[in-house]
Amino acid sequence: MAIILLLFSGLGLFLYGIRVLSNNMEKAAGSRFKAILSRLTSNRITGITLGFFVTAAMQSSSAVTVMLVSMVNGNIMNLNQALGIIMGTNIGTTVTAQFIIFDIYKYIPIILVLGSLMSLTCKRKKARTIGEILAGIGMVFTGMEMMKQATAPLKGNAFIQYSLIEMSVNPLLAVGVGFCTAALIQSSTAGIAMIQALACHGMLDLDAALPLLFGQNIGTCTTALISSIGTSIAARRVAVMHLLFNTIGTLVIMLLLPLFKGLAVYISPQNVPRQIANAHTLFNIITTIMLYPFGDRLIMLTTKLVGRKK
Repeated sequence: MAIILLLFSGLGLFLYGIRVLSNNMEKAAGSRFKAILSRLTSNRITGITLGFFVTAAMQSSSAVTVMLVSMVNGNIMNLNQALGIIMGTNIGTTVTAQFIIFDIYKYIPIILVLGSLMSLTCKRKKARTIGEILAGIGMVFTGMEMMKQATAPLKGNAFIQYSLIEMSVNPLLAVGVGFCTAALIQSSTAGIAMIQALACHGMLDLDAALPLLFGQNIGTCTTALISSIGTSIAARRVAVMHLLFNTIGTLVIMLLLPLFKGLAVYISPQNVPRQIANAHTLFNIITTIMLYPFGDRLIMLTTKLVGRKK
């Protein structure tokens, strides 16, 4: 019971930290943020670049995608502009997985205390926002450390070991589990953090981790799908296009899984948590490069699936 409580406490703190970070990064960008976003996405390359940096800063692809749904719904942006940002967003969301591998936990209490003090005591609004951003970063890393501590005693658990072995030999099952996890907690970032926590204790190998990761990339699309309910046809197309983008990428990479796994291992041998982080980044970079030339076809497919605007 104590293990479950610690695990979910860590997960809750991680998710709350992501939300605090995301909200305050958007606040720091100012009220004209959406207008700037719309103007700077005149071509797809610019959109990819902008999507990457915005998501890397906000640490939430779901938040950025939901924002896109609202912008398209408000006729601030069209589907072609949204596609570039979605591509960049998918790459930008992998930054968290890369950062949490670094051994910076000894500095986290300082960041957390500093951020809390700034948010509570500073009179200037910008200083308070910076303090809340620092506090959010501190909560994200503290939550990750709590999840790592919670998963450590599970190493010898027979049921956990059997489940992980089963996912190693049945990739489709692992994709399904990954999808459900991300859809349930509404964050692929948190789901991947849990995968890395298990890998840190040697409980999860790359064979099981990769399909879990792919499933979570699809599962995170449910946030935008839910947010698009009741919106315009164009806005619903953004959510469906995001789902198609990640699903097509998963299907192709799954067909090339041995090659993809070999590349992840080659980049970071003997370090499974780092391999998972690199695989997350590689998946989204490869999918973007692969689908970039077919962007117009993806938009056409999305239009056919959702329906023509009346």
